[in-house]
Amino acid sequence: MADLYYADFSSMDVEELIKKYEDKVDRQRLSKITRTRADEARVRSLLAGYLLQKAVKEHLGIGTSENVLDLRYRYGEKGKPYLADYPRLYFSLSHSGTLVACIAAGQEVGMDIQKYVKLKENLAERFFSTEECILLRNTKDEHEYRKLFFQLWSIKESYIKYTGRGMSQALNSFQIDFDRKEIKESISGQWKACAEFESITFEKQPDFAGCVCMKKTEKIKMIECLI
Repeated sequence: MADLYYADFSSMDVEELIKKYEDKVDRQRLSKITRTRADEARVRSLLAGYLLQKAVKEHLGIGTSENVLDLRYRYGEKGKPYLADYPRLYFSLSHSGTLVACIAAGQEVGMDIQKYVKLKENLAERFFSTEECILLRNTKDEHEYRKLFFQLWSIKESYIKYTGRGMSQALNSFQIDFDRKEIKESISGQWKACAEFESITFEKQPDFAGCVCMKKTEKIKMIECLI
C-alpha cells in the first residue's frame, strides 16, 4: 500500500505556520527554506518536509510523532531525491495553491497535484500530443476543458517525476492510455507500456486534479493532515 499525506493551509495564517513548523523538518530542508523569501513558498516547503517526516515514520513504523528525523538525501542523475538511510522507501512531493502532498511507497513513485486555474491560450498545443489536443477540443464546456487539461497535466507530471527525468523529458514524448491506465513510450518503433497511473481526488478540495504513477499501481491510502 502507498500512503498519501496531504494538507490544505488555505485557512491558516502564513506567518504562524512558519513559526509552528520550522522546527518540524530536517536540517537540510530547513536550510533551503531559510533562503526562500516568499512566505507562501516557505510554507509549502515546510509542510512538504513535515508530511515527509510523517510519511517516513508512519510508513516504516519508526520514531515518534514528536521527534524529527535527520533525513539525508541523495539524488538521481536528473535530480530526483531519495532518502540515503531508507533506500527501500520511495517518495514524491507536490504542491499547488494551498494544497501540499507527499506519497510514500515501496517502489518508484511519482505524484503531482494541480489546481484548476485559468489557462493561457494554446497551452495544450505546446505540450500535449495531437490525440490529447483532439480529446480536449471535444469537451463540452470551459469547465470540463479545464478539468481535463489539468487531469492530463497531472498524469504527465507524475510520470516524469516517476522516471526521474523531470522536464528534460518532453510532455508530448509519451502517450496516455486511459482505458488501461498506462503510460506508453515509443521503444524500437513500438508503443509499449512503461508505467501505470491512478488519478486521485481530494474530498474537500474539488478544484484540484491529482495523479500517482508507479510501475504497478497499488492501493493508495489517502490521509488528510490537519494543521
